Amino acid sequence: GTIYEIPSPYALADLTNADGTCALKTVQSGDVIYIANQYGTYAPRKLIRYGATNWQFSTYAPNQGPFLEQNTGAVTIYASASTGSVDLTASSATFASTDVGRLVRLQVQNQAVQPWETAKAYVSTDLARYDGKTYEAQNNATSGTSPPVHERGTAYDGKSAVNWEYQDAGYGIARITAFTSATVVTATVISDTPNGLQQLPAGVVGGGNASTRWSLGAWSATTEYPRTVTFFRNRLFWAGEQRLWGSVPNDFE
Repeated sequence: GTIYEIPSPYALADLTNADGTCALKTVQSGDVIYIANQYGTYAPRKLIRYGATNWQFSTYAPNQGPFLEQNTGAVTIYASASTGSVDLTASSATFASTDVGRLVRLQVQNQAVQPWETAKAYVSTDLARYDGKTYEAQNNATSGTSPPVHERGTAYDGKSAVNWEYQDAGYGIARITAFTSATVVTATVISDTPNGLQQLPAGVVGGGNASTRWSLGAWSATTEYPRTVTFFRNRLFWAGEQRLWGSVPNDFE
């Protein structure tokens, strides 16, 4: 006999269209409803049922994208540090105050780390690169025949061979938390891969490592937010005015 209510992130005027139809597009998976606003004025949301009287709204904000196309111009960006809260500095006007919450992907400009090789003698702290990822040797040994491919912790590249510790994916991701100017924002470093560390590679830290290989998140108040949402073949799809984004299969986040 008691109505259960929680605050909504939507203004009343934004809930209906002129013809009275609902302006929210929704799709449900179990106890989670994914929500898009038809006009693209709100970030995607989730409404989650934790119990009969415990429902919560949250923002749908995956850490691995989506991103716009990688920069092709001469503008560079570098980070002040590799972990935690960092400053991102661009060489010319790149950021806007409406970028707060937006992702930034930074990739190493010049890869100085040599590729991993089989049957090579490595010593502890040597660095090697394979499939774009950087690893550090934890022992003195000759490499085996199984290249390092892991994205967390350590793994040997063969029996009685080199034990490699994952360092970075050659790129890193941060989410903008504060706007300072068109060339400087503050951001929080997040995981560079679904299972990786929360750090930026050393190759993008400091003015001497400024890189032109960066991408800004596709979703923001500066650009657009999705206007509709649906499931297709175990993937969660969001659509804007001219773009379509899909999650990986069976992992909607």
